[in-house]
Amino acid sequence: MRHIGAAIGREIAFEMISVDQARAELGETMPSIGVEAVMAGWKAGAATPPQVSTIIEEVTGRPAHMFAQWAKDHATDFR
Repeated sequence: MRHIGAAIGREIAFEMISVDQARAELGETMPSIGVEAVMAGWKAGAATPPQVSTIIEEVTGRPAHMFAQWAKDHATDFR
């Protein structure tokens, strides 16, 4: 959110919700198997730092962009 906010020149509010609230809100738009898959993904992402990969550079021959650069390049999509 911070990078998208910086790209569009304003702060974007971020609100933490409980696991139970997230599960309930996701359940309004998807079946329980989908909810549990999303929740497991979020849990795994919060428990383990992401690994840095070089695959983009290996495939394209140029380094990957940082998320902040992607947000800046797509700022009009968020306005």
